Formats: sequence, structure tokens, C-alpha cells
Amino acid sequence: MSLSLEEARRYNDWSWWLQGRIGASYSKSNAREIYPLKKPFAEALALGIPQATIDELNPNAREQSKSSTGISAGICWRVEHRLTPRWFGGAEFSFQKSQDYSPFIAGLWLRYTFTDWNGDLDMPPRPLVPFAEWEKEIRDPLNQRLSTRQ
Repeated sequence: MSLSLEEARRYNDWSWWLQGRIGASYSKSNAREIYPLKKPFAEALALGIPQATIDELNPNAREQSKSSTGISAGICWRVEHRLTPRWFGGAEFSFQKSQDYSPFIAGLWLRYTFTDWNGDLDMPPRPLVPFAEWEKEIRDPLNQRLSTRQ
């Protein structure tokens, strides 16, 4: 279960986006056999693998039932400003927190276009995409939908 609040605005030569989220999770698994298929063990015996080696694997081993809960939270912020009709500058900040996982991203960008652009800025602002992720970004339909200009 999660709750996400998001706000995006555009004003004159500024565009910004803010997102906050909080979530809680619960999972449970039942006890189960670790090796549910006994046939491979019988085949191993037929191939001449020593019984002691097979016993080390413990064909009747069971995994105990488990349950876990977790809470997570995060905040993301982006802002972009038109410096001139061809130059745009922006900043991005993202922080998430949960048990055993807390990524942090911060970045600045400076964008240049070959033609003047005096129209609306993207909302939400789109940071530059690292070359290694460029193809994935192009194929992402959500990102295409969020763009206000082609």
C-alpha cells in the first residue's frame, strides 16, 4: 500500500515538479520443500553419486514459513529554468528510504537547443539522459506522454 502526492507547475521561464511518497508492505510465505522434485536425487543414485553427497543436500529439507513488513518513504524534486531562448538549466534531487535500500540522486544539467524555443517548458522537467540509458528512455511510453514538445 502506498500514498503518493505530486505537484507540477510552470510559471514564465520556470518549470518544477515535486513528489513525496510513503508506503507500507507486508508479505508472507508458507513452509515448503526446498527440493520438491525427488526424481533428480534418484537419478543421482543411479549414476553412482555417493549417498553421502546426496544426504548433504538433504532432499527432505524444508524452508520455514516467513513473514515481513516494511515501511518506505521518498521525495523527488526537479526544477528547470530558461536562461535564454536556447539555453536551459535544471536541477534534480531524489532520496528514498527503506530498510536496506536508500538511493540518493542529485544532478545539474545545462541544455542547449539549435533553434530558439520560447514556448512552454516541459512539465514536469526532464533531466538529461545518460547515454547508457538513452535507448531505454526513448522506448519508455510514459516519458513520451509526459513530454509537452517533440
